[in-house]
Amino acid sequence: MINGRERGLASVLGLALLLLVTLLGLALWQLVRNGLQDSSEALLETRLRLAAESGLEKAAVRIEASGSEQLGGVEPLALPEEVGNLPPLLFEETCNSGQGEPITVQVFLVRLEGGQTEGLTPGQQPAQQVVLEAWAALPQDSWGWQRRKMVRGLLVKKAVEKGETVNYVWKGWLPGSLESDG
Repeated sequence: MINGRERGLASVLGLALLLLVTLLGLALWQLVRNGLQDSSEALLETRLRLAAESGLEKAAVRIEASGSEQLGGVEPLALPEEVGNLPPLLFEETCNSGQGEPITVQVFLVRLEGGQTEGLTPGQQPAQQVVLEAWAALPQDSWGWQRRKMVRGLLVKKAVEKGETVNYVWKGWLPGSLESDG
């Protein structure tokens, strides 16, 4: 026959086991929740980067087609004075983030003179380099954070002989983007 003390011990062990299973379930739930949140954040960061790359590629195609860093004669957009010393803004567009928030893409033009000496014959001037920067940003959240991604690309003015038209050629992405999340 079981005395009263042994029944109490079984209840305590049962409650301890129930608590352990509950804690393991909560830990698993938290792990899955964090994984979903991390994958959502990674997806949003990828969408921001792709939006910035898309805007930069649109500007590069226009520059290559027009042969001018002015995008076919279109002057850069005027910026408010409080913005500071930003390079000229070529264009701004808004696209969908896929999560209900709009992504604002801004493409800036930065000119770097000279420095390109590869493939030039003696007597030719170094080609002019054009660096484009594209920023993709979401609106500020309730804590004042603004997610942004920045990418850079390089176009180089082809060295031309007399009588040829001036064209820019896409050289590729520049490393070392100044990425910022707030």
